Amino acid sequence: MSDAALPEAGLYRTLFAHPTQGNAVGARKLVYFSPTSDQGPPAVLVPDARDGRVWRFGSKGVQADDPAWLKTLVPLPTQGYYELSRELIYGVGQQLPKRLLVFLSYDAGANAVVYPGVGLPDQTIAFGDEPVALSDLQLDSLTPVSFGLAQARTAPESVH
Repeated sequence: MSDAALPEAGLYRTLFAHPTQGNAVGARKLVYFSPTSDQGPPAVLVPDARDGRVWRFGSKGVQADDPAWLKTLVPLPTQGYYELSRELIYGVGQQLPKRLLVFLSYDAGANAVVYPGVGLPDQTIAFGDEPVALSDLQLDSLTPVSFGLAQARTAPESVH
């Protein structure tokens, strides 16, 4: 398989189970596609842990060199911080306002969910515990944020 036929590295939703490793990579699963792998050929990696709201992927994957199956992978935006480019209506009479800061993640079935940002009285930003499900059509309302965040430093432990 030529490199030109390969998808770009990134997050995808499988529509169908892997043609030879269906038990390892089922239908409607979140995967990370890597054009190269520790084993050499292209591979799909399944999540092996969730760190807060972010899925982590192991380094060992399932070989992914079937061009027909690779064409069925649905590309997904990267997990992280986004701004809403338009108001989003969800549920019955509920909405998320335009320009709201959200954190994008995925559920176990590779469906997009966002956690709305909330400004707290101490001037910090928190993200709620209740995710809001997004349809695939609503994903285009997410705009990557144009600012950076410093890494949080943990306070040194006090010595007694």
